[in-house]
Amino acid sequence: MSDSPATHTSITLALDVDIVEFCNESTFPEVLAVGTYTLQESTQKRIGKLYLFDVTDPHDSSVSPGLVERVQHDTDAIFDLAWAPFQSTAANGNSAALLAQAGAGGNVDLYSVSRDHEVVVPANNLDPVNNLVSPDGGIRLDHLQTVECSLKGGLCTSVAWSLPSMSSTNMLATSTSACELVVLDASAPGGMSILINLPGAHDLEIWNVAFDRWHPALLFSGADDCMFKGWDLRATGGEDAEPALEAVFSNRRAHSAGVCCIVPSPWEEHKVLTGSYDEKIRLWDLRNLTRPVQEHELETGGGVWRIKCHPKEQGTLAVACMYGGFFLIGGACGGAELTVSEEYVGGHDKDKIAYGVDWYKGETTRSLAASCSFYDRVVELWSPGAKQGITSDETCV
Repeated sequence: MSDSPATHTSITLALDVDIVEFCNESTFPEVLAVGTYTLQESTQKRIGKLYLFDVTDPHDSSVSPGLVERVQHDTDAIFDLAWAPFQSTAANGNSAALLAQAGAGGNVDLYSVSRDHEVVVPANNLDPVNNLVSPDGGIRLDHLQTVECSLKGGLCTSVAWSLPSMSSTNMLATSTSACELVVLDASAPGGMSILINLPGAHDLEIWNVAFDRWHPALLFSGADDCMFKGWDLRATGGEDAEPALEAVFSNRRAHSAGVCCIVPSPWEEHKVLTGSYDEKIRLWDLRNLTRPVQEHELETGGGVWRIKCHPKEQGTLAVACMYGGFFLIGGACGGAELTVSEEYVGGHDKDKIAYGVDWYKGETTRSLAASCSFYDRVVELWSPGAKQGITSDETCV
């Protein structure tokens, strides 16, 4: 592999692009979901499209992988997408993946994504809102449910799943621009219900919400008020008591601008990464929940909108830094210092805002990442120039 990143595929979409999310390894790792968000100047209406792509030749390092569009679906402008960390079942009995969408209409939408290679149905023979089948029958998108989450007319800005291994109830959390935190019971796909709607969780727009990977009752949030908060999600009282959110900690001193993203470490318990408009990534130790300790910080040169942990190489991050561009960062575990190891430019224009990045999670002989920039509407598939971290069979500590 060369010492510089390799661009495999570059495509331009019809609307502004802000999110790319690869499906999880256990279901359809080769499927990439792409979300768009465009404000129409003439009408001031926010519109969006949800795209599903297949990655071609992800396993063969001698062939440059590509992206093939399978499904395109009109929807609200999309702020965030999140694949469920567990496998589901489609109506036809095939394996399915659940995809949650945070939209500008203040709603969370839930989709089922499945494959059906035996039956080919033209898309125009289906309800265009609820069911779409790709032209070759490869990927089917079924809209399962829309849940109105903002009671104050806000936009849903992020969405996150709890890990099923950590809780008996599958939960889905979302945040809103109207300062609300909402937790849904997602145990029954298509029958989600609101468990908690907490108004006034922050003083300004909430940009991100995340469940802790190690403790199912712990929920994190970050907002434009510079606050990084942890919430204790537990029933108060007896079996019939309503669930509640109780703030475990609130840190306003560390971030000098809004908190854009929160990523609990998949490698080490008690460790959490945050990204901020103040152009810094911070690594936190939360062993004392009431007083989280900032271990490290790294200047990136751009607002840190998205952080993604490498699925195979421990301590390696892919980061979208808005006007700063895209970076690979090492040292995110084992007590090491956070360091920038590589910058990816490709066909992206830094002035067009780097918003989305994610890692391919399937088996492959090389690392693959997808990235998107907003105003130039570019989505790219690329590989780093070299191995960045330690492999999954090594240890961080």
